[in-house]
Amino acid sequence: MNTALTTGHPGKAKWTLPEPPKRRLREQFADWLRTRNYRPATIAAYVSNVLDYVLFHGKRDPHEMGAREVQEFLTMLAVKRNVSWKTQDI
Repeated sequence: MNTALTTGHPGKAKWTLPEPPKRRLREQFADWLRTRNYRPATIAAYVSNVLDYVLFHGKRDPHEMGAREVQEFLTMLAVKRNVSWKTQDI
C-alpha cells in the first residue's frame, strides 16, 4: 500500500492515503445491474455491449452522452444485429 507520512503540527503525524484507482465503466455498470437483481447471463450480455456502445459513438466519453446516443445505439442493435425487441424496451 502506498502511503505517505506527512506532518501538520510539530509532534503530530498524519497519514494520507492515495486516491483509489478509478473503476472502469463496465465494472460500474455490472455492479449496478447486480443491485437490480439481473441474471448473470444478462449482465454479461449487457456489459459486453458497453465497449460496442463507446466504439459506435467514436470513442466519446460515455459520461458526456445521453438518451439520444443510447437510443441511436439501441436502434443500431435492433436493425443491424437483430436483437430482441426487449432490448429496446426502455
